[in-house]
Amino acid sequence: MTCSQPVTPQLRHTVKFFNKEEWSFTDHTLVLPAVSVGNVGQLATDLLLENLDPRPCKIGQLFHTALEPVVGNSGNGNLMTACELFHHAAQKILILQFHSPVTRKNLSHFVEFLVSWIHQCGFKDVMCLSSSLASLRNDIQLNQTTMRYLAGTGLNPSKLQQIHALGWTELEAGVLQDEGNNGVSVGVSVRIPGGGIARDFFVACNSAQIPILTLVFFASDGDNTPESMTLLDNANQLCQFIPPSSNGEVRFKIPSSWGYFNGGTKPAGIF
Repeated sequence: MTCSQPVTPQLRHTVKFFNKEEWSFTDHTLVLPAVSVGNVGQLATDLLLENLDPRPCKIGQLFHTALEPVVGNSGNGNLMTACELFHHAAQKILILQFHSPVTRKNLSHFVEFLVSWIHQCGFKDVMCLSSSLASLRNDIQLNQTTMRYLAGTGLNPSKLQQIHALGWTELEAGVLQDEGNNGVSVGVSVRIPGGGIARDFFVACNSAQIPILTLVFFASDGDNTPESMTLLDNANQLCQFIPPSSNGEVRFKIPSSWGYFNGGTKPAGIF
């Protein structure tokens, strides 16, 4: 199945490839972050891009009116936009990296577009890296590991067996409250507070019978580089994106962009 560029007449949303109009992503895994609390998923995706060998090639960009427009320096001298596509041919991985959030007003439209494009491309499976507000954990979650997973019904059974062997914990369902009825419980559903598009994207992929695995890390705002390394390490244990070194350990190279979190050094002339 080939993956083309779904375009509306006003170019309100499109996937633009640089060197050719169509790509075949059959038997590929799609990896993408949800822009969520502490940017854990985006940081983990930065790490993945930095540590895959050879480095993935940037093959295109995704544009959508739901994405906050942004352009700038990626940290290594290249131009960066709101959402970029990277391809790793050897491992058959396509990576979407988001550099700006999805506006709440158009979130459902963006998820619908993204899931439709994924279905058209025929990806083997999808992995979403996300985070959730650590301050809203329940008592059980406070006393357990800081990562949860959500597995779609179409996920390969062998991958589910691997997940169980790793001892991961599935994200617990939460009780929905009816705010207009004095807080009375109205049902049970999976909640990912602070997770951006993670929950809606998971539900939409599952409804479209797209095999999806979502990893959720409990985090707070601030420097979440250690959390992102833990999240990617967990994902790597399952998918073997990055091979271990000779001593059996996986050592991550730090992306150059991480050196700009707090801006550059202060000019001496201001003092």
